[in-house]
Amino acid sequence: MLSEEFQKSFSGIVPVFPLPNVVFFPGTKLPLHIFEPRYQQMLHDARKSEQLISIALLDRRKTLSGKVGNGPPIHSVAGLGRLTRVEKLPNGLFNIDLFGLTRVKILEELQSDKPYRIARVKTLRDEESELAEIRSAQVLQRAFDAFNKVLRKYSRFPGEFLTRFQGLPLGMLLDIIAHHVPCDAQKKQAFLEETEPLRRCDKIVSTLEDIYQGPEPSNKVSALSLFAYPSLN
Repeated sequence: MLSEEFQKSFSGIVPVFPLPNVVFFPGTKLPLHIFEPRYQQMLHDARKSEQLISIALLDRRKTLSGKVGNGPPIHSVAGLGRLTRVEKLPNGLFNIDLFGLTRVKILEELQSDKPYRIARVKTLRDEESELAEIRSAQVLQRAFDAFNKVLRKYSRFPGEFLTRFQGLPLGMLLDIIAHHVPCDAQKKQAFLEETEPLRRCDKIVSTLEDIYQGPEPSNKVSALSLFAYPSLN
């Protein structure tokens, strides 16, 4: 849940970092290596302003002829993150960490003299559902059980997806699970675009059941990258 302070101060204008195989969820950490000059400029500018960067998945369903702004087509729902670590390397490049704050809807890309893409966005909240609130514990347990079954079958370090995050909102907990599901980026994008928690859970569990019944996934199956949950101020 975004803080009231953030919602009041957020400009709604953010740099966009398009990536081919990354979907960025609220409540998760994304480490990135910044080497292209245009994204080094983006990082420099973000550090001087709101410390925010949006991560958008390239939309492979569209041709390059449908591109807008400075690059190829991207999905209109993206993840918005705050810089939590910036490490300048001896070669002048950077390693950074972003913490996912919220989903955003890209309303329009803006013309700019910057070498990177900039967009006007609006934050997306989970749809309020009385049924989801009533069934919150059962919904989470269903998702946890499905993930743990896959983890025990395919992980080199089988164990349990710990429930130590259960004080967080239902939607964000589902996002943390979605982040760890070993599936392709297009399926993860479908999780990101689903703002109703019960339907998001259905999509996550269905994907996990398919993974469990199928061959070993090529993506890493792990819940070892869990981390402390920072403030959203």
